[in-house]
Amino acid sequence: MSGKNKKKGRNDNTTVNDETQNKSELSIDDVAVHVTIDDVAVHVTIDDVAVNVTIDDVAVNVTIDDVGVKNDAPKYERTQVDELEVNSIVEKKIRLHIFAVPHTITGNEYSSCAFTGKIYRFAKMMQSRGFEVYHYGVEGSQTTADKNIDVLTRTEWDALRVESLRMSKPHMTSISASNFLKDKNNFVGTLSNINLPLYKTFNKKLSVLLKNNYRSKETDIVCLPYGQAHEAAIKVGNYVVVESGIGYANSYTENRIFESYAWLNVTREKQKKTHQPFWYVIPNYYDTDEFPLSLEPKKQIGFLGRIGSSKGCHIYAEIAKKFPNINFILCGQGDPKPFLTSPNIVYKGAIQGDQRAEYLGSLAALIAPSTYLEPFCGVTVEAQLCGTPVLTVDYGGVVETIEQWKTGVRCHVLDDYCFAIEKVLDGYFDRNYIRERVVQKYGMFEVAKQYEKVFKTIIQSKDWFLTKSTREIPSNIIYTALKTLQIPDILY
Repeated sequence: MSGKNKKKGRNDNTTVNDETQNKSELSIDDVAVHVTIDDVAVHVTIDDVAVNVTIDDVAVNVTIDDVGVKNDAPKYERTQVDELEVNSIVEKKIRLHIFAVPHTITGNEYSSCAFTGKIYRFAKMMQSRGFEVYHYGVEGSQTTADKNIDVLTRTEWDALRVESLRMSKPHMTSISASNFLKDKNNFVGTLSNINLPLYKTFNKKLSVLLKNNYRSKETDIVCLPYGQAHEAAIKVGNYVVVESGIGYANSYTENRIFESYAWLNVTREKQKKTHQPFWYVIPNYYDTDEFPLSLEPKKQIGFLGRIGSSKGCHIYAEIAKKFPNINFILCGQGDPKPFLTSPNIVYKGAIQGDQRAEYLGSLAALIAPSTYLEPFCGVTVEAQLCGTPVLTVDYGGVVETIEQWKTGVRCHVLDDYCFAIEKVLDGYFDRNYIRERVVQKYGMFEVAKQYEKVFKTIIQSKDWFLTKSTREIPSNIIYTALKTLQIPDILY
């Protein structure tokens, strides 16, 4: 390019000025856009931040040649630039559409629901990677989404919940159903049923709203955070769809993101699937600031989750009998009475939001003795973020989250738990290390990079042979390898 070239459009606020052979400056309405050319690639930046350029929601087609920058945007008078040619397309931002779980409101009020917690954090996480996020939920939802779309008003939601509960529990009156729903100690997933009026109404309205906000399969992705719960809303549309955090049974789409390799493999075996190129594993993600490090825990052991045998509360009760002088806190939703078998087992009702971090940080150790295969078990990561070691089982998703005898202990028999508690009380575990490791592995801004790679692959995918990878090594791989490199004692 020659520094003598200067192009000026019909609008005096739009100019192209070639200052040097390798650098041009485009000014649109007094906003400087610097265009740098290095042989082939054209990098567009504004104040050192890479941008996708659009004019009135229309992608600008940009070419750099020996004459100057040329624009093929529709000839609106405000943005028209004369004598522009086209050689490449500056893309729009990818828009992600994420749906609320119909039986909760997205926000800290329902953070005991792992799926709701992920939806709550999703927008902030993906916005950090330059994505646009639309959230569809109930009035009063708390997200940072670029657009929060109310599918139901709070009044509609409250009425539909009562109607749905009475349908599933016919003996209830409107008053008793309302009181049941107000009691935070009752399991929040009671209304998780696609055949109830709450889900049917939510999906019917969602279908219309999604159609009005979805642009094209080249620019938008529908994220299903709760599997088939929203199938009724998307079945009539032509969308790019991905199940964005599978920790449930019966996942069904072509594009799937699982919470753990354990759950991916369970699903492959159950559904008799072979090679699935668009199945991925990305762990759950957390706002690490919400779970501060605690270096002065109390001399107490804790449980946090849905209270019941499937979560191993009967095992927890047996462990408590072995330490009569230590308080064992039983905290969560459900009926605690069958498990309050020793004087040192103390019941604590359901907690939400900041209360979770305060409680987990106060524990010398968390016990998570689930009897079924946990797809992930998010509370184990929340505890580690506070520096609290976790004693759990040796199967399922927790095998991927607990570093044996470093951030907790994966146990088999009762005595494994007892020995681990003895070591906890002796101060064996380094709470600083426990937190540092999980911040790197599960902090949402680190995990966002994994989602970015997957979403950008999926949106341009054709088939296994033709799809182009993003071709980069995640930044946390080297860190993790260095931090966990150790020689097992058995080799000495």
